Amino acid sequence: MVVEIGGVPDLDIFEDTELSLALGKYGKPAIAPASIITSARRFRDRGIYRQALLNQLLKVMYHTHQDPKKLNWLYESKSQINVDYSK
Repeated sequence: MVVEIGGVPDLDIFEDTELSLALGKYGKPAIAPASIITSARRFRDRGIYRQALLNQLLKVMYHTHQDPKKLNWLYESKSQINVDYSK
C-alpha cells in the first residue's frame, strides 16, 4: 500500500512526532531492519537526568500546543546544534 502523506513537516521541533502521527493513521508502527545512530551530545552536555527531564517537559509543551519556536529554543539552548539564536 502506498500512501501520500506529504513528507516530513517543516517544523522547528517535533517534526518526527508529526510524521509518526500522520503515518499512524494508516496502520501500526513497525520496526525497520536497520540501525540508527544519533548524537549523545545533549546528554553529555546537560547530564542524563536533566536532558531526560527537559525532553519530557518539551513533550508536555508540544501536546499543549505551545509555540514551536520556544520549544526549539529550550531544546537548543546551551547546545545549539541545529539553530543559531544568537542573531
